[in-house]
Amino acid sequence: MKNLLPAYGRLLALCLAVTAALGQEAPRLLPDRGLAGIRQQLLETGTDSRLMCVAAHPDDEDSETLAYYNRGRGVRTSIVLANWGEGGQNEIGSELYEELGAIRARETLAAAELLGTRVYCLNQKDFGYSKTIEETWRFWRREVALERLVRVLRTERPHVVITNHRVGSGHGNHQAMAELIAEAIPLAASPEAYTAQLVEEGLVPWRVERFFQQARHHEGLPGEDYDVAIRVADPDPIRGLTFQEIAAEALNRHRSQGIKGVWGRVNAAREQSPVNAFRLVVGDRPEGKLRDLFEGMAGAWWLDGSATPFKDLGPSEAATASERQFNAALRLALSNLLVDRLKVEASVSEAIASLSARAVEVDSATEWERFPPEAVLGEKEFWSAEDMERYQRQVLETLESIGDKQRRLERILGDLWGIRLEIRNEGKSPTPGEVSEVILEVSNRGEIDVEIESLRLEAPVGWTVEGIREEGAADARATLAPGEKHTRRFHVGVAPEEPPTLPATQSLYRALRPWPSNLRGLVLLKRADRYGRVEGEYRLEIEPAWELRFHPAAPLLRADRVAETSLSLEVVRHAREPKDATVAVTFPDGQRQTLSLSGSEMLQEAVPLEWKPSSSLGVGKHSLVATLLAPDARIDDGVLDYAMITDVSRPMMFRIVPEVMKGTHGRFKQVTLDKCKKFTLTADRPLYIHADGEIFSGPGTDIRKVSFEILPNALKVIRG
Repeated sequence: MKNLLPAYGRLLALCLAVTAALGQEAPRLLPDRGLAGIRQQLLETGTDSRLMCVAAHPDDEDSETLAYYNRGRGVRTSIVLANWGEGGQNEIGSELYEELGAIRARETLAAAELLGTRVYCLNQKDFGYSKTIEETWRFWRREVALERLVRVLRTERPHVVITNHRVGSGHGNHQAMAELIAEAIPLAASPEAYTAQLVEEGLVPWRVERFFQQARHHEGLPGEDYDVAIRVADPDPIRGLTFQEIAAEALNRHRSQGIKGVWGRVNAAREQSPVNAFRLVVGDRPEGKLRDLFEGMAGAWWLDGSATPFKDLGPSEAATASERQFNAALRLALSNLLVDRLKVEASVSEAIASLSARAVEVDSATEWERFPPEAVLGEKEFWSAEDMERYQRQVLETLESIGDKQRRLERILGDLWGIRLEIRNEGKSPTPGEVSEVILEVSNRGEIDVEIESLRLEAPVGWTVEGIREEGAADARATLAPGEKHTRRFHVGVAPEEPPTLPATQSLYRALRPWPSNLRGLVLLKRADRYGRVEGEYRLEIEPAWELRFHPAAPLLRADRVAETSLSLEVVRHAREPKDATVAVTFPDGQRQTLSLSGSEMLQEAVPLEWKPSSSLGVGKHSLVATLLAPDARIDDGVLDYAMITDVSRPMMFRIVPEVMKGTHGRFKQVTLDKCKKFTLTADRPLYIHADGEIFSGPGTDIRKVSFEILPNALKVIRG
């Protein structure tokens, strides 16, 4: 031990020295767990207020204001980014472009966990520093970005939106996001805009009540006037840090952008100003300054002089019996959180009971008898836009809020009882259409017996979930003693048209949420006469049926192009069942080679490619493309496989082309994959025809009709 302690001390000193050299500090804040997590859930149960921050890149978000409202007030917060900053530099490694974007997405999620916020991304191209807004719009798909931003507004339904950006100053991407959110806010409220979101996705129009731009800091002007100021330097007594310091900890998670000490300088500059100032862009402008972003809105409990969201509703307060019971119970739960867990459990259970009565009160207040049945079903002549918005906010949102609060309080009981849920899959990841075994494991880390009332696994529409009945396995309803585990196995069938989630660097850019979960586990619990729950989400990774990689990835060619170039195409079959495929390789000068792969004979194979560049190829960088045109084609089935794309717009064509590379283009309705023995193609203009990479007809020819027919077993092949 005498020798060990000095060695340990030297090792610790070395670690501290390395950390200091890298410009990093040991984290002062970790994600909420235990009682701190339960307190945060109680805080979020006390308000329905929602805040959204719109920013261009990771680290552009207003993390101080987000921390102030979520960690200090329980407000639901969200961030919307334009892109993942994949066009920037990488200070921690050699990854660039899409791989760098994946790193920054993970950093953003780590920062968001400390702030308690959700993250969305519009997936617009990051091409480096943009000097003007006009340059940004040349690279971004404006209509796509606008439609996505409206969808996020209707999904999150924020009462207040903030941004650090404004048009006229700063990075071109920043200006574009400021312009985009100003355009999206009125469109999100219009029932005439993006109606497919309303009809097909079940979203509803949403009116943002206030939109603020930050003043004085970021793109603001020093000394400019403002409408409201937020004291972000106030302390959070639970975490022992100010909201500025919580934001600083979140900013430090963006390591690929600030490992050389830049975040220390940024955070030091932030601390010189104890407030964040904002100017009102959308919303009723007050005569004087606002006290808060949410002043005058329902749910802003912190403006009433109350220390908690659950103030004492005395006789003078306009409140129902259930509201008084709810507030009294959760006020007691907060006061006993560090003192008596059994009292907390009893108080939370009482609050859950009050919510059932509250739902009945809300439903009776709608006065259904005032409307004929046709109005309830949504006939237009009975519903004005004002009626629809009133009904949405006063009835539907209230009922939805009651359901959210009940589920959150039931999760708190599950946490108090020490119940944990783990979801995992056994074996390799499935490909589209395959079945994977998924395990749900419930464990009791508490000190009391808890009953499992039900256990289920939920998957997306089109997937299948089937429980595996194992001999001797415990029933779904079981009593879980302290230290025990309960396991259930499921066969999960992935929908055939489901796009692969791997590689992760590609799937990141296809969704608004970074790497969203696709499986959800739910366990309903009971102890005595009290009901709780534990929930968990899991991302079941889906591999493509085939994977293609060129070697070398970036070959060098002689400028005189006289030499034949040797390449290899590594083909990997991830599908468990044998499946043949046809791969079309297009070289930079237009030459093509078609390869027929027998899935029954290979799992992984390097296919040699010989290519002599033509004289039309210029000096520079060129791309080599491999495509799976007919992913289910077989070389010995006696039929032709064809892929036909019809009635497709230019934007949709760009959407389909990447899918052709992976052989997943058949899931689009504009694509037909089928088989035949003979077909004839007739056109009203000259046809451009390539036959196995050779140009059959092109410019200067006038072929308008062509027939193809398969001749089974016409060639005899001798294998040596």
